[in-house]
Amino acid sequence: MEMQSLFTFQDYREFLHNYIKSKKNNGRGVRAKWAHFLKVQPTYISQVLNGSANLSPEQAFELSFLLELTSLERKYFLLLVHLDRASTTSLKKFYQDELSVLRAQRFNVGKQLNLKKELSIEQQAIYYSSWVQVAIHVLCSLPDLNGRESLSRYLGLPIERVDQCLQFLEETGLIKKNQIGYSVTKKSIHLSADSPLIFQHHTNWRLRAVNELEKKNKTGLHYSSVVSLSQYDVEKIREKLTQTIKEIKNVIKESPDETVRCFSLDFFQI
Repeated sequence: MEMQSLFTFQDYREFLHNYIKSKKNNGRGVRAKWAHFLKVQPTYISQVLNGSANLSPEQAFELSFLLELTSLERKYFLLLVHLDRASTTSLKKFYQDELSVLRAQRFNVGKQLNLKKELSIEQQAIYYSSWVQVAIHVLCSLPDLNGRESLSRYLGLPIERVDQCLQFLEETGLIKKNQIGYSVTKKSIHLSADSPLIFQHHTNWRLRAVNELEKKNKTGLHYSSVVSLSQYDVEKIREKLTQTIKEIKNVIKESPDETVRCFSLDFFQI
C-alpha cells in the first residue's frame, strides 16, 4: 500500500494505519516497535488504533521522531492528536483552524522549493506587469533566441518594446549581454502566494493560454474539469499536485535549454 502524506489526513489514527500498511509484510512488528519505544504494552497501541484509547501529547511527540516526521509534519501530527482529545466544539474548531494554516504552509510551493526573491518591490512590479518581461527573460536562455531581432520576430513584438525589456532585465541583473546576444544569470525571482503581484502574474499567463486555445495549436495541452468530491480527497489531490510541481521543477532544473513552455495549473473551490 502506498504511503500517503500526513497532510492528507484529518485523523491521526488513519495516518497511523496507513503508515503500518505501507511497510513490508503489511507492517508486521511495527506496533510492537512503537510499544517498546513508548514503554507501553502492545495492547495499548492496539487500543489507540481502534479508537478505545488516545495517545497523550507526550507520547505523540515521542512517536513523531520514530515516524521520522519533519518539523512541520510533527506540528501537524500533534495538532491531530489534540483535535481528537478536545472535548468542546470551540476547542475542536480552534485546532481545525490551526491544521488548515499548516496545510496552507505545506502547499506553499515557493517555501518548499526555497525560492528567493532577489528583486526590489518596484522591480517586481515592472517584471510582472506583463507576460513580455517574463517571456523575454526565459527566452534569453535559448542560444537561437537571445538576440533583440530574433526575440522581436519570435514574439511578434516591435523592436522598441523588446529593447525596453532587455534594458530592464539587464539593469536588474536577470540577464547579461555577451558577444552574440544575451544570456540569463543565476539571479532568481519568485512570487510568494501572498504577494500583491500574484494576481497580475497569474492573469497574464491565463490570458496567454486563452490565446493559445484560439490558435488550436495541437502541441499544447489544456485540461479543464469541474468535479464533486470529498474534503479528504481534496487534500489528497492538493498533495499530489504539489508533489508533482516539485518533481517537474527538479526535471526542469536538469533539463538543457531548447524550448520555452508555459506551465499553469488551477485547482480551486467553486
